[in-house]
Amino acid sequence: MPSLSTSSNIRIFAEQLEAYRKKTHKRLDLAKQELAKKTLAKLVSKSPVLTGQYIRGHKVSLNSRSQDVGTAPTTLKMRKNPLKGKQVGSNIGVDRRSIEMSVKGKGLQTIMQATYDDVIYISNNVPHRFFVEFLGWPNVPAYHVYGMTKLEMQAQAKAIVKAYENKKIP
Repeated sequence: MPSLSTSSNIRIFAEQLEAYRKKTHKRLDLAKQELAKKTLAKLVSKSPVLTGQYIRGHKVSLNSRSQDVGTAPTTLKMRKNPLKGKQVGSNIGVDRRSIEMSVKGKGLQTIMQATYDDVIYISNNVPHRFFVEFLGWPNVPAYHVYGMTKLEMQAQAKAIVKAYENKKIP
């Protein structure tokens, strides 16, 4: 039969092990969230914006790919041609900054809920996504938004995880 001090030592060791497990999981949570935030920011910054439909199509989901097409109504803003002082149809555009902030904000709400065992999906289901990513249009090459971002983030992933290895967790 184990002595009282042995069972006490086992209990203390078990408590220390549990505390270590919680801190390790928290570090993994933070590293995964940071990687997802940076990935989303890169996707958004690399996305072309004409009407805003493609950039609004970036959806963040946990444990299953979003089927949402993301075809929110696009707000077009007429810009004045400073040389002529009148509205010109060719200068129709959208406010890229406000679209970026909106997409990042919605994505961050989902990302911050992720834990170490969740799979974070960032996808885009707008109908013209294949043209943007792979095919392009006449006189406009493909952007390869997801492909290039994946390569860049794979190169950064190890450094991001390493930064959280020794981070102080309360």
